[in-house]
Amino acid sequence: MVNNPLSGIGWRGRQRWFPVIAALVLFQSLMPPRASAQSLDELIPDEAVENPEAWAGQIPQSGVVEAEAVDEVLDAEELAEPQIDLSLIEADGLDVIEPPDAYEPFEFTDFGVSDTSSLVDLETVRISRELALGLPVDRSEFPEREDFIRRFSTLSTLEELGNSNGNLAQVAVRVAEDEALLGDLLRLYGYYGGSIAHAIEVENGSSTDGAANVRFDIQPGRQFLIGGADLGQLAEVGTDFDLLHNAFGIRSGDPARTDLIVEGQARLMTALGENGYVFASIEDPQLTVDHARFAADLEMPVSPNGKYRIAGVVSGAPDLLSSRHLASLAKFASGDVYRATEIQDLRQMILGTGLVTGVSITPRQVVPAEAEGPGRVDIDIAMEPAPLRTIKAGTGYGTGEGFRISGSWEHRNLFPPEGMLMVRSILGTREMLTGVTFQRSNLGGRHRILTLDTSASHEERDAYDARTVTLLANYELKSTPLHRYRFNWGVGTELLATDEREILFADVRTARQTYLVGAFPLHALLDTSDSLLDPKDGFRIGLKLSPELSLQGKDATSYVRARWDGSVYHRVGSGTVLAARAALGSIFGASTDDIAPSRRFYAGGGGSIRGYGYEKVGIADSVGDVVGGRSMAEFSLEARIPTKLLDGAISVVPFADGGAVYPEEYPTFDDFRFGAGLGLRYDTPIGPFRFDIATPLNPRPQDGKIAVYVSLGQAF
Repeated sequence: MVNNPLSGIGWRGRQRWFPVIAALVLFQSLMPPRASAQSLDELIPDEAVENPEAWAGQIPQSGVVEAEAVDEVLDAEELAEPQIDLSLIEADGLDVIEPPDAYEPFEFTDFGVSDTSSLVDLETVRISRELALGLPVDRSEFPEREDFIRRFSTLSTLEELGNSNGNLAQVAVRVAEDEALLGDLLRLYGYYGGSIAHAIEVENGSSTDGAANVRFDIQPGRQFLIGGADLGQLAEVGTDFDLLHNAFGIRSGDPARTDLIVEGQARLMTALGENGYVFASIEDPQLTVDHARFAADLEMPVSPNGKYRIAGVVSGAPDLLSSRHLASLAKFASGDVYRATEIQDLRQMILGTGLVTGVSITPRQVVPAEAEGPGRVDIDIAMEPAPLRTIKAGTGYGTGEGFRISGSWEHRNLFPPEGMLMVRSILGTREMLTGVTFQRSNLGGRHRILTLDTSASHEERDAYDARTVTLLANYELKSTPLHRYRFNWGVGTELLATDEREILFADVRTARQTYLVGAFPLHALLDTSDSLLDPKDGFRIGLKLSPELSLQGKDATSYVRARWDGSVYHRVGSGTVLAARAALGSIFGASTDDIAPSRRFYAGGGGSIRGYGYEKVGIADSVGDVVGGRSMAEFSLEARIPTKLLDGAISVVPFADGGAVYPEEYPTFDDFRFGAGLGLRYDTPIGPFRFDIATPLNPRPQDGKIAVYVSLGQAF
């Protein structure tokens, strides 16, 4: 085995040797040719080792000389380097070159000699115009060839910095770095007896285009196999041995590839953590390479340190989140086998409450593990509280809706645990509201939310004017950005008293009528999309049913409001997303006059038919005014096309919408209103910011020419 005196020196340390190496090349060129090459150790005087900069300064620094390249020693035979001309440079002119982020090799014990007894024919594989590799023609000699080329191209210093960016001495340093990288990569794939030779082609100190051409010839040799495999105390796990050993996946006779060993080590550590071995540890793997056997013996000491079950959850801040509540957030129960992924899931659940800014989870042994059975651990949870009070404000604008300013104050843990109280208000050109909401999260299960709400509002729409007081209770299972559910559901009850009148032509209004309505809304959603605010793949199908009883004076009317929504998202080409939406609605069991105007169906607006004002698509009465209907149908199509603007944060969205409202119980799918337009999306950490501008394609006299919509999130 050839020893390199620079092999144990870090990159910062190696740059001290650059002046020494440059001086050596010049010094050797001034000496008469010798019969045999000397090793690098023999060429470096003691005074050069002690003070390389001072020793290098003793050599004359002028003139151009011819240097004969030193042949690289390859044990069995020598591969001669081509003759090159070197122009002398000042030692302090060398650039400091940071090493590439290369693979850090294993710790090796290597004995024997390199196998160069059977060299194979090579073919040239060009990495760039000035960099090439010589690799075996017969690909069976090196089946990892394509992956080898890809990794080298990614990590190569020559590929990163180029061959012409600097002088020839700097190129030589980069060649040395890449040659060491190639050696590491060969060992990574299990080729411990291979050889590498390099050639730098120049003419009179430089190539015709001012760059040096570099080629590395690689003889991989024979791939070594795993000989013995010592996994320490892994056999002490008993019945779990086969499961854990299969997770490691490396056995005697497998290729001695260090990358596969590292992957196996990670899989084994994961399997230990998923099967109760809380305190397991694995030392770094070591390989002992034996060239005589073409084998590498693996030693990777594993210490399982006993199997454990969970005793309980202990909160470090019980006034904020109690131990009992934290246990209800976990997927595991007392007595279950410890699983690392379930601990990580609990950490995400705690962060998702919004009550903490940091979580630290530590298993603590309470009963030692014994040979006859698992031990017990408590899960200690330390939390850093977040600010619990928040004031929010927002504004928006929509054609037909006008300006809208909203604000709220909330305390997210006024009624522990996770009992939030919020006071909110809306002030707008078409809507005013004040309300109080109580919300209890994770009640009766993970992501199950109880909401109690009361509000008083005044809405002025083109079709009606309503003053309403509402009491609402709802219990639902709801997805979050961190935890998605394919099936979401909700049940509730709603009581409202509303004083309403319809608006007729020339702002003429009917007499006010009072409705008392009791509703029992239900909803279900099947969601396979990949994002809540910006879906790119998957589909959503939702159904809402609301049986309702309406009292108008002494008259009672019952009916059912039903609405179906579906959307699909499909990624095509280079990131473009095609999205489509359809919706159908129906009210059956009552005539239009028996239904409060605010409970009827309308269409139009930013989440409906863009190009038309909010709720301005409905049934036209005898004088052309819009009134609500008992059924509706809508559709939307859009293409979300990414651009390169602002590093890809901007997308362009052409779209087309259509829909209609009908007096019948079920939609008849005629007399559609169509709108089209163009939108922009700006990606933010919390979702895309939407700006849409649209125009009606078959407008009525009362419809405007342009409608603008601004909001957070996609239209659907």
